[in-house]
Amino acid sequence: MSDTVAPGDDDKIDRLIDWHTETLLNLLKQIAARRSATRTTTEREQRVLACIAKSQSRQPLEEVQEIIKLPDYNANAVRHRKNPESIELGKDVVDQVRDYVTVISGMYRNNAFHNFEHASHVTMSVTKLLSRIVAPKQNVDDQNHDLHDHTYGVTSDPLTQFSCAFSALIHDVDHSGVPNSQLIREKHPLTALFSHRSIAEQYALVLSWDLLMEDRFKDFRSCMYRTDTELMRFRHLVVNGLMATDVADKDLKNLRDIR
Repeated sequence: MSDTVAPGDDDKIDRLIDWHTETLLNLLKQIAARRSATRTTTEREQRVLACIAKSQSRQPLEEVQEIIKLPDYNANAVRHRKNPESIELGKDVVDQVRDYVTVISGMYRNNAFHNFEHASHVTMSVTKLLSRIVAPKQNVDDQNHDLHDHTYGVTSDPLTQFSCAFSALIHDVDHSGVPNSQLIREKHPLTALFSHRSIAEQYALVLSWDLLMEDRFKDFRSCMYRTDTELMRFRHLVVNGLMATDVADKDLKNLRDIR
């Protein structure tokens, strides 16, 4: 899968890049606000990255989990998250987020459907859905706690919300424009690499994750996670979120139906 091009005219792509960047930065500010409120301990990134070596040696599909535990309710963290505007991420983080989104946009092909504009529509839908889930009508701790329980913790965990938006952004990176079933019929080299299942989805995740792990995005990464627990949870959330976009895989569908 090569010769990728950015779909549409440059002005449209630039506007979409701006929107994605702003969306991710706003969520990163909420993550930083929660971290400040909970006083999360920082670890050296070398130690943090070491804990995902095992995960990266396997196929992403093998990492799909039926249950991912979200953090317990923390009233102080919820209150801090209401004022993310007070958080300063720094120029390096802002530049790196924009650079990452820009590179990702260029990794999408000019397909009729599986293109960067489609990924942007999906991300907009996801963030709109999340905004309706996480916004309580009143500023009351008891109601926030109820909302936390009713949404299984999604409402008070910005890392989960960030992971949903991030997964939507990357979910069709370098998509060939044909379904997995056609890749299998054509005996595309990627089919054997990913055991003939969720080929495009796993490939998109591998490409996007490898890009994220490059040294030039270290400040961006430091805003997402500071501990091995945060990194592993982020990885699990992204894997589950992206693999869920393969609605044709029978095993994944059965897992969702059982759940």
